[in-house]
Amino acid sequence: DIIMKLYVLSTGSSGNASIVQGKHENIALDFGLSYSKWHNLLEKNNLELPHEYFITHEHGDHLNQSGINRLFGKYKGLYFHTNRGIFETEDFTIQAFLVPHDIENHGFVIVEKDTNEKLVYITDCSSMYQTVKHYQDLLSNADIYALEANYDEQYIENPDILDQMNYKYNVFRGMMRHTSKQESLKTFAMLKKPSSKFIPLHQSSRFYNY
Repeated sequence: DIIMKLYVLSTGSSGNASIVQGKHENIALDFGLSYSKWHNLLEKNNLELPHEYFITHEHGDHLNQSGINRLFGKYKGLYFHTNRGIFETEDFTIQAFLVPHDIENHGFVIVEKDTNEKLVYITDCSSMYQTVKHYQDLLSNADIYALEANYDEQYIENPDILDQMNYKYNVFRGMMRHTSKQESLKTFAMLKKPSSKFIPLHQSSRFYNY
């Protein structure tokens, strides 16, 4: 029977937070929201409070400092992980591995102990396809792939479109820190088994639909 479920509560530059649900517990991936918004999303999805929190990296849309401070001020016995390595919880084995971004960043492989269901979670990653080649044995044949699919490559292929948007920041530099939907699907195709499920993460409302 399928036990493990992934709830993507919020994803994108406005805030990232997901819950992995097991038989006996929930664990959190990223906490990039205010405490009140996060708490409301837990209630809306009928999810219990996680006691283990795994953070991909320290950008504000993945780690909301005021939100996490309020959370840890209200509840005791919570655990917060920001480093690489292998972690054990009641239901899961979690392996955090390094992926390229503009600060230290981690992807996660999460395995449900009883059923061996496997989830791969990677977001805010440049060169995803080349990166996962180095971890192919670890990442292949998962049941769920939650992978960043931030933008459509057609924007890069047609820079005049970007010029017309008159953004004040370097759009190309921003895109080079992230994974396109095309590269994300290519990565999924390399790693998946026939029954694998693909969940896109961090989709840009401006640069995803061409």
